[in-house]
Amino acid sequence: MENFSSLLNHIAPHITLNEEEKKLFISVLREKKVKRKQFLEQPGYVSKYRTYVVEGAFRAFFIDADGQEHTIALAVDDGWIGDHGSFFFQEPATLFVEAIEDSTLIQWSYESEQLLIERIPQFAMVMMKRSQQIAVMLQRRIISNQSL
Repeated sequence: MENFSSLLNHIAPHITLNEEEKKLFISVLREKKVKRKQFLEQPGYVSKYRTYVVEGAFRAFFIDADGQEHTIALAVDDGWIGDHGSFFFQEPATLFVEAIEDSTLIQWSYESEQLLIERIPQFAMVMMKRSQQIAVMLQRRIISNQSL
């Protein structure tokens, strides 16, 4: 429950939940401990969970045709990680998501997110803002990589 508080604090600047909404939100959360080198997601499997990193570190990467690994995202304490396209569209992932160190996560399922969006209108706004942040971050990274 303490780790759920860190997630609630993370989203607090963007959303004000009443007690009923807070209970609903907490009811769909699951805490997970992950060991270093453990994979959360792999290509070919659909991403089932939205993942918030309470503490620890992760990387999202793909492997090209030559077997070279390309890290496209990192997440540490108070961050988010996942194959966003796989989660949003519920289609097979293209990325590996691997723990860089032993970590603690909070996750909720795709179905739970749809329920939260339906039952807590403010939640949809928070997730839209999160999606915008991801899009901007990826755009900046692409520009940076192309500029090298």
